[in-house]
Amino acid sequence: MAKKKKKSKNPASERQGLPNHIAGYLFFLLAIPASGFLFSLSLAPVSSGWAGLGSLILMVGLARYLYNGNIWLMLFAAWLLSLSFQLFAFFWIPGTIQFYAGTSREAATIYALLYSVIYQLRVFLLFGGLWLSFRFPRQGLLIVALAALLGDGLAPQVFNWYWGNMTEGWSLWSQLASLGGVFLPGALLAVLARWLYDVLTEVIRTGEKSSILSTIHTYLREPDWLNSSSSPSLSGLRGWKHSLSLASIIVAVLLYGVWNVGRVEDAIAEGKDKGSLKIAMLQTGTSRKMLGSLGDYDHAASSMNRVVNQSLEIIQKSGASLDLLILPESAIPYHGITPGQKGYSVTMHALISFIYGTAQTPLLFNQLQTDKQTPGLTYNTATLMDPEYSQQHYRKRVLIPYGEYLPFEQYFPWLRKVFPAAGNYSPENRNQNLVMDMSYYPDRPRLQLLSVQEAGIGNPETLWTNPGDSLRGGETIYTKSLGEPIAAGGDYSYRSNSIDLKFALLICYEDLIPELAVSAFAEENPDFIVNISNDSWLSDKRAMQQHYGAARIRSIETGRFLLRATLTGISGIMDPAGRDFVEPTDVDSRGTLLEQVPVQGKVATLYSWLGPWAWRTQVLLLLLALLGITIPAFLAQKEK
Repeated sequence: MAKKKKKSKNPASERQGLPNHIAGYLFFLLAIPASGFLFSLSLAPVSSGWAGLGSLILMVGLARYLYNGNIWLMLFAAWLLSLSFQLFAFFWIPGTIQFYAGTSREAATIYALLYSVIYQLRVFLLFGGLWLSFRFPRQGLLIVALAALLGDGLAPQVFNWYWGNMTEGWSLWSQLASLGGVFLPGALLAVLARWLYDVLTEVIRTGEKSSILSTIHTYLREPDWLNSSSSPSLSGLRGWKHSLSLASIIVAVLLYGVWNVGRVEDAIAEGKDKGSLKIAMLQTGTSRKMLGSLGDYDHAASSMNRVVNQSLEIIQKSGASLDLLILPESAIPYHGITPGQKGYSVTMHALISFIYGTAQTPLLFNQLQTDKQTPGLTYNTATLMDPEYSQQHYRKRVLIPYGEYLPFEQYFPWLRKVFPAAGNYSPENRNQNLVMDMSYYPDRPRLQLLSVQEAGIGNPETLWTNPGDSLRGGETIYTKSLGEPIAAGGDYSYRSNSIDLKFALLICYEDLIPELAVSAFAEENPDFIVNISNDSWLSDKRAMQQHYGAARIRSIETGRFLLRATLTGISGIMDPAGRDFVEPTDVDSRGTLLEQVPVQGKVATLYSWLGPWAWRTQVLLLLLALLGITIPAFLAQKEK
């Protein structure tokens, strides 16, 4: 009796000499690095939203591929994905740790491997959510959105990134951050990828007569050892309803983006009518030296010379008509201007005083301060000097691990031997003012500044040894250049017309943390946001570009202009829609951004009003929706 010929399970794969399990393995091996590569392209400098979507769709395909496997296999795949993300996008992390913490290459490599598990936990959570979405297809889209939100909100971080950063290149999509912070565009992007995968699967299934579509379907099938008689269901709607629902959501998101950009344009126009601030931001381009010392006089002297020369140059160029002068973080490193404190530099104090006296404008700069009650505590501090306010200070709240402090050193002192150059700064955990007040004078005149000699200052060299003389010397130059006597109230006449403005402050990579930027709105209503940063500690240009790209989401979340002044790049100005208001500076370049900025052109956002409750509300709504679907289904199943 003749034997029956066994029917082929996969005609397309057999025709092309690819058994089903080989096709599956090949997809597994290619999809993981491809997902990581596309993820890297979604971030700056490329900032391709399409690449981000493609990365997530590949993650969905991998989750579909493994949906019948056990949880350990899923976690292993998630770890490989996190490694892929790190190798393609965050390859600079080991070198950066080695540079600023003074550790060995071996220790930095071990740290990077641990980083791929601990600090890339969001990858595990989202991939797990995608995996569960095939096991529980009825709740699939809700599970994916919840997994993305939990990953963004709960995963520990060093260099903060969120799924919403993958939408930097999609200007309209990223406007969702004004509603729910960076969390909302990221969660909806993950939902879009999961939903789009279902739509593509439907197209492929209905078109299997096509050799191309049949081949694609072959590669998307899991190998035989994972195969089962059951096939994962689609996540909810089917057929034309599925595609129509997806298209409706996309249109709604884009329409909101157009509306939000439109109201930002209107606000900017209104801000110009109220008066634009002439703002100068210095990028001094000091040589890269992450952790110097108070005894490194050559580095300190070089930094001070650049600051005073560049400041006086832009003051002269602007005709002493600046409304705000901003120096970047570490412009004069490891020193301060508070007499009696560790790190006090009389030269720095004198230089800053002379610049302020000559410009007669609000001056923002960075210094180190120690605590009066506990002198051993050192703070990374931003200070504002303003004609109508006493000195205002903001101390950095979140420090860079291994750069400004060494995590777990109190429990494991031996870590100091592994990371000997890690800093020993303290975060400011106490209440402090998160908003600074400044004066804006619309009638401020433009002057032709006199030189030191023309102003009658006999020995200019003495200005750098006495802060009081330096301040008076600068004031003398400005007053004589103005050519009018000081008014009876002890002030210049144009200052009778003064507008009080407020700005929130972020130091360095605090601009990557949405909760910090929005915290200033809990008690105040700042007109704009300033970030001073030193990115010279980053070991690669790509990292600086990623930092700049990620920071722009803060302007969308808050509906405010973001002014970003950095030591070595990238400096720039973003409008309340997250767009570049001016051309950003290059990396490792020296120069000054001088621009008229309508900082009073601001818009209210739901996220700045809700603050931390924006993320909590999104999670709560998703949990309620999950319960609303799961409980009735469970009860119906129980009745059967």
